[in-house]
Amino acid sequence: MDAIFAAPLRREAALWPTDWSDPTDLEAARRRLLYHGIGGLLIERRELLEGWPDALLEDLRNESLARAMWELRHKPLIAEVVEALHDAGIRSVLLKGTALAYAHYANPAQRFRGDTDLLISERDLVQTRQILAMLGWTRQGHTHGPFGDMHYQETWRYRAPTVVAHDIDLHWEVTNSRALREVLDADQVIADAIALPTLSPHAYRAEPVAALIHSAVNQAEHARSGYFSIDRFEHDPNRLLWAVDIDFLARELTLPQWDAFAGRCIAVGVASVCLDALAIAEMRIGTIVDPSVRERLRDAPRDTPATRFLKANGDLKRAVADLRAASSWSARLRYIFSRAFPAPAHLRAKYPALAHCPIALLYARRQFAAFSRLLKCTSG
Repeated sequence: MDAIFAAPLRREAALWPTDWSDPTDLEAARRRLLYHGIGGLLIERRELLEGWPDALLEDLRNESLARAMWELRHKPLIAEVVEALHDAGIRSVLLKGTALAYAHYANPAQRFRGDTDLLISERDLVQTRQILAMLGWTRQGHTHGPFGDMHYQETWRYRAPTVVAHDIDLHWEVTNSRALREVLDADQVIADAIALPTLSPHAYRAEPVAALIHSAVNQAEHARSGYFSIDRFEHDPNRLLWAVDIDFLARELTLPQWDAFAGRCIAVGVASVCLDALAIAEMRIGTIVDPSVRERLRDAPRDTPATRFLKANGDLKRAVADLRAASSWSARLRYIFSRAFPAPAHLRAKYPALAHCPIALLYARRQFAAFSRLLKCTSG
């Protein structure tokens, strides 16, 4: 399925197999398309969808229409926040989906997403919260996210009467892990950010080198922790929407920026992670990567702290790495407690099949899983 779905993204025809007519096949295709998040891109190239079932095409059209309606409301809400922050002397930077939507996609609604990631400096956090609340946004969950003060983002939601919810993931670090803090420094990303006038006059996005590194790291994180789609987590780095993002960012880089990209990847220890992301985009979308850049990334050290963290099997190793990177013993103790007893909303999202159960049962489920992983590690 993935090979067929990727073809139109390369402007190639995608012929639907004649033996894929069973309802089970169509349901599997719907699920996979929703995971890939490319419905808007495919429906814009429907002349390449040869022999696709009418029911599936109708699903793509309906989804694209719903996303377009969401975008019409989402843009002014985000622009209002960005401009209010600017008026207060706070520089914010859009990350990932919304930044890509307004920088690269012909129609921003084609870049499917469920929220907007917004980066600020930690020193502006208190004032930013006040501004969001004043504009009608409500913070979801605990102050510092599910894992206490070593969790560097929080969700804010805007929900007008009878209107679908709009979310902002507010970040004060580029990644959500202390162990990856040196990969992309938040203040440096903010300082180097470039204008994004297609969203609003004072909107900014990460400059292309940082954005490409961030996209690759984010892809690796989702491959380990999973990406929630419909009713379950998919552990797969081959999401086609991410490959499209990588392709857009790669095409934006100049030769000096490619050189800077390779140097920074090597310096912060994510060369193999970035090479993996580029390889997927090259295979699926036809992304062009300079051979000298590929060679530099391939020859760089692979066994680095950042790579070990991103590719660690299981939460335990990553939690230990975060603990080691903590600034004090008190921070480590708070982190241990918050990992053992995270925010209820986090647990209900992690265990959707048990979301209706009492929170005590979810905590017990988490402790049992952690104990099982610990036994496995010690016995191995």
